[in-house]
Amino acid sequence: MAGGRPAKGDGPRRFAELEELSAWFKRAMADAGFNSPHAVVQEEIGHKNAVYALCNATAMRPLAVVRAIAVGLRADPDEAERLWQRAKEGMERAQAARESAEAPRLTAWSQLPVATLALQNLVQAQSRAVERLPYDVLGVKEPPLSAVYVRQRIRPSGPESGGEDAYGESRSGARNSPGTESGPGAEGPAADTVIPAPSALGRHEHLLVTGEPGAGKSTFSSHLAWRLARIWQREESAVDAPLTEPVVPVRVAARTLVGQTGSWSAALCRAVTGSLGNSLVSEPPAELFAGRVQGARWLVMVDGLDEIADRDARAGVVRALAQHARTGSDYRFVITSRPLPEAELAPLRSSLLGVYAMEPFGTEELRDFARKWFRAQYEDDAEQARSAADRFVTETDDGRLRDLVRNPLLATIAAVNATVDPARPLPTSRLSLYQRFCDHLLARGDSGPKARAKLLSRFEGDPERADLHLWFDRSKPALLGRLGRCRLEGEESLWEAAVAWVRGRE
Repeated sequence: MAGGRPAKGDGPRRFAELEELSAWFKRAMADAGFNSPHAVVQEEIGHKNAVYALCNATAMRPLAVVRAIAVGLRADPDEAERLWQRAKEGMERAQAARESAEAPRLTAWSQLPVATLALQNLVQAQSRAVERLPYDVLGVKEPPLSAVYVRQRIRPSGPESGGEDAYGESRSGARNSPGTESGPGAEGPAADTVIPAPSALGRHEHLLVTGEPGAGKSTFSSHLAWRLARIWQREESAVDAPLTEPVVPVRVAARTLVGQTGSWSAALCRAVTGSLGNSLVSEPPAELFAGRVQGARWLVMVDGLDEIADRDARAGVVRALAQHARTGSDYRFVITSRPLPEAELAPLRSSLLGVYAMEPFGTEELRDFARKWFRAQYEDDAEQARSAADRFVTETDDGRLRDLVRNPLLATIAAVNATVDPARPLPTSRLSLYQRFCDHLLARGDSGPKARAKLLSRFEGDPERADLHLWFDRSKPALLGRLGRCRLEGEESLWEAAVAWVRGRE
């Protein structure tokens, strides 16, 4: 029979990934003068199962078998190997897609499983790492982030919004903001729409949140990570979760992704380990980050993209993030940064990315912050806490201070000043606000007359070392000023700036 043996019923399943290899076999069979796979088997060129599998595209066979059949048919075995390799890769992709489709996928917080030990270690470390604020050295009580956090708002930004770009310049020809819950290309929020920061996660797969120094970008991602980690630990209800999709939070400093080699899961694992440090009980395995974990996607919060001083290194991180922010990815991203040139962010631009800018404190946010801050400082005296908060709000309503304290960082600096030195009126300019804050820093801990006396006593027999320490002590204000300007205006790393400053005074 010219067509070989008739099929029984529907016959074995044909695989699309094997059709190219099947077509090659049929051509080679015809070129060799065989009119059916049965004739090839009769000539003992190949085993029946292998010959029919090749002809009918029903199964992969080992490469050695395929090459042997090619030789028997007087065909090019190298061509057969190339086709076999493509077929193998296609079959593997199809298998991976099937496994991914069949894997459990969490679609609601009500489906949240009990975290494995490895995941428990991670979310516990995450909630601990982001709670601490760096104010203990200033003589004020160190409130946890959750105690003083004020719900922040954001506004659409960049080319999608039709508003201003990263440098405050007007945009024209804006298109609808894509990636919303109603699907790609749906109408996005208008440029003048202000929304709670977590609400944007319901509109977009990924977020880029920009803002001036001190605008609260890091605080936003820290609080988001803290809340999600607590939900996984059952320490907070999922009823008011920041987003509807169950996700596993990891917050990393952008700089920890610089220079990473190897797989994405290994790079992310090293970044998480570097960011969480000794908050982790043990280092997580790289395999934990290779895809969904217990059916949930990852929400990777990348903080401080702008703090990567080297442009090439920053571009490498942007490319890595863009590669894994594709459709169907097991990773969602929230990236925070000071404004960067549009060209640098181009690889991230897609219908899945929402670009927003942090909004400054309004009157209610400032009042809320003052209540929370002074409640934490005077937790045993509610009346004193109320009085201090009211005094702070009244003082900051001064026309010269009102605009300054709309910046969350400056509001915090003003609150620290009011706590450390409550009898003195608050400074009324940005410069004097910073100056008073730096004076507090320099007068505490390892600074001041007492510290200098200790240095002289400690290095009594080593005058050169004593002189060096005293020189650094005298130089702190100038060095802090140089580093402050570098942080606000430059792209040089603070360490390199400090070394250059010292060398310039040799």
